[in-house]
Amino acid sequence: MTAKFLHELVHVAAREHGDRTAVAFDSSIAARVSLTYDEVMSLANDLTGHLRVSVQKHDDIIGLFCHADVLLPVWIIGILQFPAAYVPLDPASPPLCTMRMMNKCRLNFCLIQNELLNQFQSAFSSLLSLEMCATLSSQRLTLIKLQSEKDENVQVSDQPSSSSMTKDIQQRETLAYVLHTSGTTGLPKIVKVPHRCIMPNIIHLRSVFKMTAEDVVFLSSPLTFDPSVVEMFLALSSGACLLIVPSTVKKMPRRLARVLFKRNTTTVLQATPTLVRRFGRRVLQEEVLSANSSLRLLAFGGEPFPSLNLLKSWKQEGNGTHICNLYGTTEVSCWASWYKVPDKHLCLENTTDISVPLGEPMLDTIMEVRDEIGRLVTEGEGQLFIGGQERVCLLDDEETVVKGTMRATGDWVQVRDSCLYFQGRKDRLVKRFGQRVHLDALQLVIENLPQVEACAVSLSEGDRLVAFIVLSSGQLGALSSFASEIHHEEPFQHSTQSSEDLTDVEVSRNASTLSLRVIEGEIRHRLSQLVAGHSIPDMILFIPALPLTSHGK
Repeated sequence: MTAKFLHELVHVAAREHGDRTAVAFDSSIAARVSLTYDEVMSLANDLTGHLRVSVQKHDDIIGLFCHADVLLPVWIIGILQFPAAYVPLDPASPPLCTMRMMNKCRLNFCLIQNELLNQFQSAFSSLLSLEMCATLSSQRLTLIKLQSEKDENVQVSDQPSSSSMTKDIQQRETLAYVLHTSGTTGLPKIVKVPHRCIMPNIIHLRSVFKMTAEDVVFLSSPLTFDPSVVEMFLALSSGACLLIVPSTVKKMPRRLARVLFKRNTTTVLQATPTLVRRFGRRVLQEEVLSANSSLRLLAFGGEPFPSLNLLKSWKQEGNGTHICNLYGTTEVSCWASWYKVPDKHLCLENTTDISVPLGEPMLDTIMEVRDEIGRLVTEGEGQLFIGGQERVCLLDDEETVVKGTMRATGDWVQVRDSCLYFQGRKDRLVKRFGQRVHLDALQLVIENLPQVEACAVSLSEGDRLVAFIVLSSGQLGALSSFASEIHHEEPFQHSTQSSEDLTDVEVSRNASTLSLRVIEGEIRHRLSQLVAGHSIPDMILFIPALPLTSHGK
């Protein structure tokens, strides 16, 4: 029988690979802990049984308030089997933001990781009446029923229950999970994702990624970011191992690399380019993309694809990692297209003029480009729309959606020779001195320069164009020296250093400043050959690193 639901994919894999490791948790300090497929299914079935005793059948959405843990697949599969959709609630999120999410989803029940129970009660007991329904020691969870206290700012009872939210659609739709968008594609939205919308992603990628039971897939995304669904079920539907680490380890690039490639043999990594850049060029060259790296597949998604020049500088001779570009939006969860970068492109001496396309549509997915008045674009630029007969999610308060609905992505693309090339966000397409400037496209051009590791471009004070640049490792000496001198500048007025010492520091600072000016001049000169004058930044600021969101963007 063909699987229709995410958990059914795991059932099939568990029957064939019951004694293989399904999930491993590595804290980087203690010994790693793991569960086999048989153990995961046994614990998940127990959880499902408890839910069927304590939760009303018409409650179709259950919250999950947890940190990363080896039991994560158990919790999610247990909820899906109830059957209900899971709503991941981030313990690090401000309580009022979590409260808004619970209100929007009209949650009646929530599973709390036992070690977070006190935190949950402290954060929400003044906003909600919390009734403890069951303590599940084997799953390390507590089931809590949520009831509104009729606070004037938080009126859960004024809204229909989760059962009524899905009442009209349950005959046709069975929801798998509910997320909110990060807001990078507009105002944050609640996205309710049916199994039939996300299943094509898992089935397609499992095939094109050539997944086997020998693979180790890293759960790089937080549960609140929909690529986590792909990572989890790509592994668990293939008989492979899902590798989970604490969120703190993800913030320590060197330690993370050691966990992924020394303590474990990670073979599949799906991540944003920004997250991968955080490893730093040296770690990328020596561990992640070294000649003997265990990583066979690196899939970039969630952000514009990095330049081929940058990838070439990371990938060492003899490295066999395949690199892919994934594109999609949470509103049509999760990925819409994929493209495998030809190995020969990473061997070319000059890749400056080679653009990486978004690739071909995923299974059951339709991609269309339309101009500003809605006409189809077959050559030229326009906004990208994605959808399909089965690829339909419910946004915010939608209860029904017409099959085949196409969602506007807010992304501007160029159609060239039947291929789609990302140009930038529609709201990042600006007019400057009467001329059109793609801020995201300009950012990609700058990132393609040999002096640049990463870049962010923005408008300041109306039409002042500013580029924030992280220099490549070969250029970092000037920046680190300059930053060090600035760091020591303040104490000088209270210092006992001699005037000769101060003079030496001043000379060093002047030399560093001169180096940065030379680099800036090189960047400006190259940009003058690549973009129009109105697209050249008014100001270039060199910074040590770009900030990172919880989703790795």
